[in-house]
Amino acid sequence: MREYDIVDCHIHICHPYLIEDLLYVMDKTGLRRAAALSIPFPGIGTFNAATLAAKACAPDRLYAFCSIDYRNMNEPDFAEKQIGELEKCLAAGADGFKMLLAKPGFPLVHFPLTHPRMRPIYDWFSKKQVPVYLHIGDPIYFWDKTKVYEFATDVQLAGCYADHDIYPTPSELRAETTKLIREYPRVRFILPHLAMATDDLPWLATILNSSAAVMTDISAPFILGAMAHNPRESRDFLEEYADRTLFGTDMILMFGGGGDQWRQGQVKYLRGYREFLETDNTISVQFFPKSFNGIKLSPKTLRKIYHQSFMDFIGNPCPIGDRAALNSILNESIETMNSLSTVPGSLFAVDETWEAGVRSRKATFQNRGATALDDWVFNELRIPEELRARSIEAFEQFMDGKKGR
Repeated sequence: MREYDIVDCHIHICHPYLIEDLLYVMDKTGLRRAAALSIPFPGIGTFNAATLAAKACAPDRLYAFCSIDYRNMNEPDFAEKQIGELEKCLAAGADGFKMLLAKPGFPLVHFPLTHPRMRPIYDWFSKKQVPVYLHIGDPIYFWDKTKVYEFATDVQLAGCYADHDIYPTPSELRAETTKLIREYPRVRFILPHLAMATDDLPWLATILNSSAAVMTDISAPFILGAMAHNPRESRDFLEEYADRTLFGTDMILMFGGGGDQWRQGQVKYLRGYREFLETDNTISVQFFPKSFNGIKLSPKTLRKIYHQSFMDFIGNPCPIGDRAALNSILNESIETMNSLSTVPGSLFAVDETWEAGVRSRKATFQNRGATALDDWVFNELRIPEELRARSIEAFEQFMDGKKGR
């Protein structure tokens, strides 16, 4: 494969001690830089501290995108407090932010994108002109089992939203997105995973055409599978909108992740993803049940998607900023330095815990009516004390090491 400067616009790192695993994968696959995105997780908080601490380890190669903590969205002063935290993140060196408000299950109760308590935050985004990842929905077959494509990577989730009427439909989420972008045309949104709209790329094209401030990305294995399912339309879209599209992988470095097996798996996945974009070979990619042919984008398009579009939209990483602000975030967020794997049940599995959570949300709606949206939002996820303590200890060791340098 040809040499390209590549920026991975979409990875998640939940603890800075995993930074060596990330840098190893970057070096082996030609990634010059990467954007680390925090995950806002129900009942736990954000991973802003881990994201900023990781960037502090490699400030020339990593970008830090912090996230909003939605746990107190039912409080009247939610927006005011969050803007204060976002200001602190910028002062510490954040390059932008990530929102998961429009992903079903994060939280399990859905707030409209234009909920009144979010509007001051959008105004702040518009004023600051910071880039904001806006995750919308999930793959279309999460609502409809009949629409699973042959290269799906998570078929166990097919139809997982279909039987629960507390979730908005894909069309409703896209309508909310259209409304939000129309009302806030200056906010620099990035719609990751092709806005979960591989079944309706004309809609995404309309969104991109409506605002020069909006970008998209092609991160996540299931997006690769979706493009393989419809290669001609995907290729035509990427060729036309290369200057509005960013490359990404959606790598997730959780506390149970890392290590040589994880490293080699990610290297194989990234090389396969590149081969898919750069050739028309028949390829077998990590995580996929079947082989498929690449879409062979033009070198001009590849240069834009791999590097130039990101640099034009975001530029170089912001410097690590005010040390007091950074230390404040690290100290305040130590409670979130724990593994997503400690949450009962798998993060993305439809198991008894997940089903019980959905049933309890629905029962609350039925018992308390529509006002439950404002009264009770997030489930309380309890982290086993032993695992939480081990995670905090590891984070403290990291901080002690930084202080000694």
